Amino acid sequence: MNMFVLLANRRDIKNSHVSKLYKVLAEGSNFESPLVANLYSRKRVYALLDGNHRYEAMKKYFDKFPERKVEIYLIFYTDLSPEEEKEEYTKWNSGKRQSTNDFIQAYWDTIPIAKWFNAPLRGFACRVAPSWRTGGIPAIEFKTLVGAYLTKDDQTFSGGFSGSAMELVEKSQHLGDRDFGVIKSFMADYVTAYGRIDPKNMHYKQVVFYTLFRLWLKNYQAHDFATMRKMFEVIRGHRLVVEYQKLGGTRENCNAFHALLLADLKTRRQFADFV
Repeated sequence: MNMFVLLANRRDIKNSHVSKLYKVLAEGSNFESPLVANLYSRKRVYALLDGNHRYEAMKKYFDKFPERKVEIYLIFYTDLSPEEEKEEYTKWNSGKRQSTNDFIQAYWDTIPIAKWFNAPLRGFACRVAPSWRTGGIPAIEFKTLVGAYLTKDDQTFSGGFSGSAMELVEKSQHLGDRDFGVIKSFMADYVTAYGRIDPKNMHYKQVVFYTLFRLWLKNYQAHDFATMRKMFEVIRGHRLVVEYQKLGGTRENCNAFHALLLADLKTRRQFADFV
C-alpha cells in the first residue's frame, strides 16, 4: 500500500461505500475494475486517480488481516502534469456515479473564486467548501452558493444551476472580482439574518436559499441595502419558508415558492416594485 500516494483534491470518501467494498474482500473476492494512477518516476510512487474507495477498503482489510493478499489490476500513466492528471481523472470518472461535489473537489485549485472565498483578507462572511461542513468551522456548499449565483441571467427561474458538473466548474472558473463582490454582499447580510451555516437551518435549505438569492439578485441594484436587509428580516421564519423548507430544491418547488413569496412581499409598500 506504500506504493500509492493520494491526491490532495481527491473526491470525498463515503464510508458506506468503503464498507461495502471491504465486505467484498472479507468474503474472499477481489476487485474486477482496475485502479488508475500516475507514476511519479522520480519518487517511484503512484498518485491514485481512480479507485480511492477501493484503496480505503484495502487499508481497512489489511489492518484486520495483515498477512493476507489482494490481487488488483493497475493502469498507470507516467509523469502526467497536474492538468493532465485532472483530464484523466475526469475521463475515468465521468462514466461513473460521481457527484458534482466530487468534481468541484478535484478542480478546486483551478477555480480562482473558490480560493478567494476562504482568503482571510477578502473578508467573506463564511467558509465555502466543495460540500457542506458543520463540524469545526462550518462551510456552505460551493455548488449551492455559486450554482444559485450563476442563474442570475436566466430568463426563467428554475432553482439552482442546471448544467453538468463540468459546466459548473467551467463557468465558475470565469467568475471574477465583480462576481465575488456581489456574492460577498449577499452572504454578509444573509449570515447576519439567518445565523451560522447549517444545512439543517430552514433558511439554508436549497429551495429557500435559491429563491432568496434570486430575489436579492433581481432587486438589489434598484434598492438600497437597508431595504434588502429588511427583506431578509420579513422573510425570517415566514410561514412560506416553514412550509417549503420541507421540500426539495426542484424547478417546480422553487418556481412555486418564488411566486408565492414575491406576491406576499409585494403587498408591503416598501417591496411593492419588487420583481
